[in-house]
Amino acid sequence: MTALFDPKIAFLRYVRYGDAEILRGLYCAVRDKVWGTVAPRVSNVVVESYMNSFRLTFDVDNIQGDIDFGWRGTISGEADGSIRYGFSGTARRSFLKNRLGFAVLHPINECAGKRAIVEKPRGQKEEGTFPDSISPHQPFLDLRAISHEVASGVMAEVRLDGDVFEMEDHRNWTDCNYKTYCTPLALPYPVEIPKGAEVQQAVTIRLQGAKPLRVAERIEVHIVPTQGSTVKLPQIGTALATDQPSLTSAQLARLRAAGLRHVRVTLNFTRIPGNLPGSAPPPRAFRWRLPFSFPTTLKMN
Repeated sequence: MTALFDPKIAFLRYVRYGDAEILRGLYCAVRDKVWGTVAPRVSNVVVESYMNSFRLTFDVDNIQGDIDFGWRGTISGEADGSIRYGFSGTARRSFLKNRLGFAVLHPINECAGKRAIVEKPRGQKEEGTFPDSISPHQPFLDLRAISHEVASGVMAEVRLDGDVFEMEDHRNWTDCNYKTYCTPLALPYPVEIPKGAEVQQAVTIRLQGAKPLRVAERIEVHIVPTQGSTVKLPQIGTALATDQPSLTSAQLARLRAAGLRHVRVTLNFTRIPGNLPGSAPPPRAFRWRLPFSFPTTLKMN
């Protein structure tokens, strides 16, 4: 088991079992009432390394605007190959948040189209599949734990404590992973965190079915780029904003050169003539002209 810790942002990266990547990343995110990410300020990083275990502790402050949240993070590893990342924090003033807690990133190459076993908050288990094509909706909801195979007969379980989690296909936002986050988006937000409120969460990574691991003399991380590998890329497009001003000639040239395959257009049917009281009947067809062309189809949502 290997991993990389980024002390600047308290980000645990590239958790691997041998050459197999279990997680692309694991971190704690604080998002304000308009989804802005409050950057972490990390201090007091202490590493304790032993023959068959390690413990890493650090302090983090998320301070920006009305938000003032401080937390203590702990990452520990045991001889059985388990890794636990936990935090305990306190709101030093009242503030509104859209999200506060862990985000877990599963890699696309190792997971796309693969079987997953999901555990729900009440303990029931279900089988599912990581989406191969980009999923517009959450592949998994109400997560307590999720497991997938990382080697023949070896399952990696990611257990989530402290909130209810769900997963989104992060490729919708051009990130190469599946992101598991809290709190469910079906619940109202933003939510006030009152001054003095305490938040605790933990994510534990365990291997099931793995052979006993060799005890290392020290913790090492090896990141080696893969040579000659091929990656299946999705067709890339863009979205036409409802308030998009006229594009400049330079912007049009860049869009043509990008080789985009589709454009997403949002239509507000409440503003179409005929849908408002006292307005004229709606036209039989709608026509509009885009300022640039695409080699394939136009997709409308």
